[in-house]
Amino acid sequence: MRTFLFYISGHGFGHATRQIAVMESLYKQAPDSRIIVRTQAPKYVFDYYCRCPYEYFEVAIDTGVIEEGILGVNIPETYNRLAALEEVSDEIIATEVQFIRENSVDAVVFDLPPLAPEISSQSGIPSFGIGNFTWDFIYSGYEETHPQFSESIERIRANYHKTALMMRLPLSHSLNQFGRIERIPLIARKSTADREALRYELGLRPSQTAVLIALRGESVDGLMESADGNEVVLLSFGESRRSGVLSLGTKWQQRFTDVLVASDVVLSKPGYGVVSECIANHRPLLHLPRSDFRESEVLIQETKQYLPEEQLTLTEIKEGVLGERAIRLGRKAKHHDWQGVRVDGADVAADMILSY
Repeated sequence: MRTFLFYISGHGFGHATRQIAVMESLYKQAPDSRIIVRTQAPKYVFDYYCRCPYEYFEVAIDTGVIEEGILGVNIPETYNRLAALEEVSDEIIATEVQFIRENSVDAVVFDLPPLAPEISSQSGIPSFGIGNFTWDFIYSGYEETHPQFSESIERIRANYHKTALMMRLPLSHSLNQFGRIERIPLIARKSTADREALRYELGLRPSQTAVLIALRGESVDGLMESADGNEVVLLSFGESRRSGVLSLGTKWQQRFTDVLVASDVVLSKPGYGVVSECIANHRPLLHLPRSDFRESEVLIQETKQYLPEEQLTLTEIKEGVLGERAIRLGRKAKHHDWQGVRVDGADVAADMILSY
């Protein structure tokens, strides 16, 4: 039996969902594997989506960025949290090294907490990074106006350099802080369900344009004027009794990619998880501009080659144009030349880990 320890960033859900795919592939290829997860990503995400045995421990292993509202970043608080973690990083590393030895861990897989390669290095085991952006890249976007990030950025880069193998996903920036890099295909969930059957199950008429609101902690109150329930209906995992909104609840949350396939357009802020699944399931994307997060610039630039996309601001939504824009983009998507894109990155990653 081999034991794999996953360190997963708690920032958003995209890191967790793509590593769940890797965990499942590892287990499929090596069913005697023991899989351990240490993260601040909520356990319910793993309970919803993971279909292989795993052990979960809530551990503060990185800080990411501190979000402010739906789209903003609180940069000073982001630095404060990062600095506070760095003050106790020696204790965190010592605790993790002890855990690794007590549990006979064979390898670390991480996405992409900067302490993970240092922990694995001190434990004498290899570390495998998987991702499309790094935290030094994100923080360097704040460095000009907040130079206090500079020393942290250098420490993060030095840690990343200790990675045995970095598996670079599409939709990424340059990852030259790593010594050895291998490109892998997208990691994305792809629905196998029939679209028309899904729309019937959801009660959607063929003539309706269904807009999936894929926003964490979403509030649909500001979108109401764009959904009349006739031409346009909003699909929301949040609670709402307003007309024009179909509240889906927990049952459909577990079938996210099925809902995505049933929709005509996805509205979200740009993040790897939603972008990759739009690519995999051939759905167009309306994206909200995301300030102070450099990954968004890279994602949107890279996304243009894969799917129909348009930016839509919150101001435009409040002006009531969401419905019109969604109908237009949905029509455009029907004539889009969808390219075959590999989405078996989880299997490729698992094979690389097992054969290292």
